[in-house]
Amino acid sequence: MIPWSPILSFHEALLLVCGAVILYGFCLRRLAEFAHQYRLRLAEIGEKYLAICDDPDEKTEILFYLDNAMNPWFLVSVSALFPMIFVYILIRRENRERKHKDDSTYSSILELFNISVFAANPLFGIVVVLEIVAFSLLSILVAGNIVMIKRAILLLLRREAGRHVAAHSTS
Repeated sequence: MIPWSPILSFHEALLLVCGAVILYGFCLRRLAEFAHQYRLRLAEIGEKYLAICDDPDEKTEILFYLDNAMNPWFLVSVSALFPMIFVYILIRRENRERKHKDDSTYSSILELFNISVFAANPLFGIVVVLEIVAFSLLSILVAGNIVMIKRAILLLLRREAGRHVAAHSTS
């Protein structure tokens, strides 16, 4: 006699997983359509900002943002590196912040990059947001310092940009 119950329950689970994958694909497509206008705006503002920027480190960051605006693996690496960067910032306690050529334009570039990257991989985007919230609460409880969280995120972005430039210069 054939055990139909386990076979059917396996197929139900398989059908559920396939449905979830298809639904996730549709959501990714809708997010890509939504983010398209922001990606175009990012490219426009970023190119204009590169023309007026004098600092090579700042140019490297902007180029990194432009090159990785649609990279789904960026948030995967951020989710893996964020705890280490947080601990590094917690131990080091460095208080210097870089000044940008035009802070409002730089901030808008960073916001557009964040929207674009989140749309490229919303699953790990949610993971990164949850990590930021958890480490922010931990930071507030341990150190009472919100500025440290901002420095950790900026340092993480700078390290990713530096690694990106190093990879391009060796190839």
